[in-house]
Amino acid sequence: MTKEKGSPSKANEIAKAIDGLMAHGVDLTNMERPKARALIRTFASEKLNANVAIGYSDPVIQRALFLRFGKRC
Repeated sequence: MTKEKGSPSKANEIAKAIDGLMAHGVDLTNMERPKARALIRTFASEKLNANVAIGYSDPVIQRALFLRFGKRC
């Protein structure tokens, strides 16, 4: 039995934050990525009571945005 190293993934929380923002009419697909990342952190913290100090780094959120919306042109 091997124990995983590092912090647990926040991918599900980030996906819920993206879904919540999209449900409120926020167009993350065309938004500048720094602004989108900030909105995701704020939504997760305020609406999902998530601890965004761990697991919500720019690269982690960027990966979630890429998986959801694909590469930006």
